[in-house]
Amino acid sequence: MLPNAGRTLLALFFLAAPSIAIAAPADRPALTASLQKIVNDYLAGNAKAEGFTAISASVSLPGQAPIDVVAGRVSRAPNAAAVTPASLFQIGSITKSMTSTVILQLVHEGVLSLDAPIGPWLPEYPAWGAVTLRRLLDMTSGIPSYDSTDAFLDSISKYGIRRHFTPEVLLSFTDPDLPGAPKPTTGFDYSNVNYIIAQMIVERATGSSLDSQIRDRLLTGGHGLTATYYSSGPYPDSVLAQEVSSYMTAAPAPVLDDIVGQDLKYQDPSWAQGAGSAVATPEDVTRWVRLLFQGDIIAAAQRHDLMQLVSMQTGQPIAEAVPADERGFGLGVAQTIAGNVRFWFYEGEPMGSRMFYGYFPGKNLVIVIAVNSAGGPDKISQALIDMYAAVTGDKIIAKPK
Repeated sequence: MLPNAGRTLLALFFLAAPSIAIAAPADRPALTASLQKIVNDYLAGNAKAEGFTAISASVSLPGQAPIDVVAGRVSRAPNAAAVTPASLFQIGSITKSMTSTVILQLVHEGVLSLDAPIGPWLPEYPAWGAVTLRRLLDMTSGIPSYDSTDAFLDSISKYGIRRHFTPEVLLSFTDPDLPGAPKPTTGFDYSNVNYIIAQMIVERATGSSLDSQIRDRLLTGGHGLTATYYSSGPYPDSVLAQEVSSYMTAAPAPVLDDIVGQDLKYQDPSWAQGAGSAVATPEDVTRWVRLLFQGDIIAAAQRHDLMQLVSMQTGQPIAEAVPADERGFGLGVAQTIAGNVRFWFYEGEPMGSRMFYGYFPGKNLVIVIAVNSAGGPDKISQALIDMYAAVTGDKIIAKPK
């Protein structure tokens, strides 16, 4: 399965205790043991069905160092090394919040406007000229994605996982001025092409690659993201050596059946680029989430824009997620509500791995979990909810399906 916006978030609701404090430093050994048991149990109970070999999680508590817990091995090889907190995972569509952050910084600098038509930046795509950056980033542009088109899937099948795609080639799979293009969408539609177009606008506005913009603006400068990497093409051996292997349990389409069983860490991530090609440790993603929602990496006015939501049911603006309309999408971020707990979340699912984060503002808590498989059963959100309960003491009851 290709990058998505938390498609498997469980239908859960919370019965929260009236006043639960986050675990104090003195409770860390017991809390660490509880979190370790959750990942051990998840590995034992789900690894075979979900096809993964490694699980890694990080819990970021207010005023404390993160707690990292891992279980399993980095690949299916008989002599594979044990996974460690330093092991890298593909983060998939969580990358989108990095692309949107670069854009929001450029908006703050007066280089770009969220609500101006994109036509002047991309005159060669007149059918999309009236679309705005805001509509690209909140998935209401009406532009269908490329990654489910027959032409894209056939290309992967023909040339393999190491095929390199340029942004222009990716856009050609969905350009309405070319034969065989999919029909425009309406309302909210999760489309990776939006972030490829946004990437191209960044590059034309700055005169440099998104790779350079993410590196210079986000990954350096004292932000602490020392275990996060972004590339719009193949990663160097120095990064691959730190990355876990990744596997598809089932192909996203029959034409790609032969990728099942391959080690997909060696794929060329150019098929995702600004929509989903970064890699990181779960601990670094907890840092990223705090920067995104709490840090000074975005000015206050632009953070307000980041968190403006549209309904993932209707595409219409909503103030916040509510039980009757329980998921909203911002500019590369998403919010949901489960019972009386409203929180921000995202699940990145590139070819071969999954990473899921939850940011709980009411508890000032960030939880990130990653496994090295995709395409099959997915209970990763349950593990995150179990960790939330371990940290806060809140009881969790699954809503009947």
